[in-house]
Amino acid sequence: MKSSFENLKTGPESDLISTPPARAPNDGKTLSHVAKIDRLYRDHWVALVGSLRRTFGDGPPDPDDIAQQAFQKLIERDRLSDIRSIKGFLWRTARNLMINAKRSRSTRTRYDFEIEHLYFPSRGVNSTPEAVLSANEELQAINEVLRAMPEKRRRAFILHRVEGLSVSEVARRLRLSRSPTDRHIRRAAEDIQMRLSGLRHEGVE
Repeated sequence: MKSSFENLKTGPESDLISTPPARAPNDGKTLSHVAKIDRLYRDHWVALVGSLRRTFGDGPPDPDDIAQQAFQKLIERDRLSDIRSIKGFLWRTARNLMINAKRSRSTRTRYDFEIEHLYFPSRGVNSTPEAVLSANEELQAINEVLRAMPEKRRRAFILHRVEGLSVSEVARRLRLSRSPTDRHIRRAAEDIQMRLSGLRHEGVE
């Protein structure tokens, strides 16, 4: 999946997003390595922070902090020549750091993000204000459907589709046989899809 980072332009207007640290930390590296890192800050900092902000919002955690952590991961590497795409490395690292940070804040935030990624995987690409608003409305609708479900149906869906457990493992945890567990999962997915279809139909009327 392409991120908005790959399409984000740098330039005078994008400097409003954020500015890179005045100098990359040395951390005992050679002068040539530090010079490369300095150049990478100049080339990629604004685009990376802008992409994080567009995809995940203003925080918490703060996109500037996450970008700094991503660059720190880059600095800690012994060499950069084995990285095929610096831009891709920074984005994947920053994205994973952001996801982990959001997960650590609360279970509810974790579920929100995972469900959003499950149903709207291209949100980071189609990050116009209209697309973001639509995805937020649909995410809210999904949460409403989940809250209205019978408890075992909701738990079966979350354990399987969100947490990635097998149907057999979900059945074990819920103390059900495999067949009713599978029905709970399929029915939950159908309930959500029906609500989304209705919401989208309302939007085109």
